[in-house]
Amino acid sequence: MSRAALPHYQPGREGEAGERPVAPVPLGGDDGEGGDLAFYGRLTLEWGLRFTRMQQEWAAWAAEHIGDRASRDTARP
Repeated sequence: MSRAALPHYQPGREGEAGERPVAPVPLGGDDGEGGDLAFYGRLTLEWGLRFTRMQQEWAAWAAEHIGDRASRDTARP
């Protein structure tokens, strides 16, 4: 598998949006700001942001390891 097989990962762009720290979503309290729907919506948004970040980190890690392996496997026919 080559880096071309990872179309969403673009090496060298880690310093852009991929590495930008994301501030946690403020969940708020029970002060009546939107009620339960708003609270769970913000909770879900925070989960999505964290899950996306994990996927970005894994894709960068995998691409690095694929590149390392590809450089060793060049001797194969």
